[in-house]
Amino acid sequence: MPVVRDFEATISIGKLFAILDSISAHVAAKLELFGADERTLTDDLCDMFCLWPELDNRGYSDPTIPVLDKLLNLKIHKTSQKQEAELGADLAIRVVSPRGVKYAVMQAKVYDPDDGALRCDSPAGWDKLCSQLVLMRALVDAPSFLLIYVPASKLDGETFGFRTWETDAVRLRSGTSARFGATLLSVDDLLSTDNMWNHSPPVIDNGDGTFRPLGITLSSLLAQMLCCQTGSWFDPRLFRQAGASPMRHSHTENESHPIHYTPYRELCLEITNLTKEEWSAIESALADSAVP
Repeated sequence: MPVVRDFEATISIGKLFAILDSISAHVAAKLELFGADERTLTDDLCDMFCLWPELDNRGYSDPTIPVLDKLLNLKIHKTSQKQEAELGADLAIRVVSPRGVKYAVMQAKVYDPDDGALRCDSPAGWDKLCSQLVLMRALVDAPSFLLIYVPASKLDGETFGFRTWETDAVRLRSGTSARFGATLLSVDDLLSTDNMWNHSPPVIDNGDGTFRPLGITLSSLLAQMLCCQTGSWFDPRLFRQAGASPMRHSHTENESHPIHYTPYRELCLEITNLTKEEWSAIESALADSAVP
């Protein structure tokens, strides 16, 4: 059964973005130091997200972008499973606002700091990843991504306000922002409409901590979700239990692919105590601002 923990905090929108960027730097450093796998890094991502809202740090503050200082009453649900589905998502982000519910799902892979390649970099590995991405895109009516954990040696080593032992211990530096320690590549950029890879090899390492197709950061994804550039708002009544997802159709154990599309880890951001009008004003301000 899933384990659910609730955390409540009042934080600024800017701090919310700072947390996501700092998490990316942290997991990049942990990968560099310990060669951790995607499950360990995903666990750390969720744990730090629930820890840092309690710390006294305002995150980003820019007088030219007033919306970053807007305070939100945030309720965070961390949902976990003892076992991941054989072909389920590794991580999901769910946003609950006065407008409804949004969802994004991710399949995680690690760029190995020792081998200098993704750990799925073999014919069998790419075939398995393709099947995972196809099912994720087909079964879940939400934006789908390949989440790549990038080692700190390919990044600039910034901590973005929230430091950890791991980020302090890493000394290798390059020019790419540590925000890309967790890089998100859209499945629609990776796969064609007939579910074939768009490129060969499917993901091309640019050698500087970036990839082709180009990815986005966790904070960029959240900004796009909040200001209606990514995903659609669903009626919250569709979500009858923690971890529910906007399935396009049912999928049972008797079918050829026994998928249970509750993710291994899910972070739910439930924004409370705002009216639809107040939330619409925040959406508009975010859309008009140069958010990180």
